Amino acid sequence: MKAILITATAASAIAVATFGAHAQTTITTTTTQPAPQVVFTPEQTTVIRRTFVEAPPPADPIVLDEDLIVGGIVPGSVPLQPVPSTIVTEVPNAQSYHYAVVGNEVVFVEPSTRRVVAVINQ
Repeated sequence: MKAILITATAASAIAVATFGAHAQTTITTTTTQPAPQVVFTPEQTTVIRRTFVEAPPPADPIVLDEDLIVGGIVPGSVPLQPVPSTIVTEVPNAQSYHYAVVGNEVVFVEPSTRRVVAVINQ
């Protein structure tokens, strides 16, 4: 009788331990938001390129060690400018962004996060 009682107690302990292990399992799900991106039409891209090609080159050209890509963050050392009205007139969806000319690229940036939303080669 003692053997049966000990076996039943051991089985109950194993069942409780197994249930307890399951009760403590945590599942974490991480979702990644796609990088924001602005898509300019070919005509809008031409307007942007023309504007920056015709403009005088910046007095202090910006050169970075790494390439800036859509979804990346522009370093705080890079000054951002509002998009010129000459571009906004023809490319209204560029109005809410700022830009920087880095090397030979025009980089459009969401100003509050400094996240790159478009890169256009000049």
